Amino acid sequence: MLQSRPVIHLVDQDSLTRNDLASVLADVGYAVSVYDDAESFLNRLPRDHMSPQCIVLDVFLPGMSGLGLQQTLRNLNVTTPLLFVSSHVDIGTVVEAIKTGAFDFLEKPIHQQILVRRVQEALDLDSAAVREREQQQRFLDRMRKLSRRECDVFELLISGRSTKEISRSLKVGLQTVAKHRARVLQKLEARSVVELVRRIARTSPAKLQMREEFPSDTSAS
Repeated sequence: MLQSRPVIHLVDQDSLTRNDLASVLADVGYAVSVYDDAESFLNRLPRDHMSPQCIVLDVFLPGMSGLGLQQTLRNLNVTTPLLFVSSHVDIGTVVEAIKTGAFDFLEKPIHQQILVRRVQEALDLDSAAVREREQQQRFLDRMRKLSRRECDVFELLISGRSTKEISRSLKVGLQTVAKHRARVLQKLEARSVVELVRRIARTSPAKLQMREEFPSDTSAS
């Protein structure tokens, strides 16, 4: 379930600006974590978070720049929405940030209502991503309940094999295949093989360690 309180990660080297922005965001109910440089943020990098989050990031930071941090997060496959802020807006920097995936770019001093509105929009976007991760995790948890033989049938089903082809491949009868197919659909709470394929396509490949996750049931029936 989504946590009730969204989290804002605020990365800004200017303590006055950082405190002002943190106060504005805290006043509307957000939990705010503050950092004065990119390295401090990376040392506490939230991964696979299950609450909506947003990163508010200054372009100019000591050490690694805001754009450098953005690229690092991209390399780490961190998809948390990133909202750039800067007192010196250079159109080339804005274009680079947006093209690389930034949610928005705001110029300091920032109007409080604009900041809150854009942060909420970024959180709404991340909320959808969190719900998707929750759904993926539930699907993976259900996959772990499959037996080894059901896993074999499942893999052949999503590869497009027919019941007859699965029967020949596993050297079992058609009725046995039908039984396992029904159990796979039931355990994975899917109405059809098409739905299974759709769910697999939406699940992170890094999490689909199927052969390592399933039990060592070697029953051929």
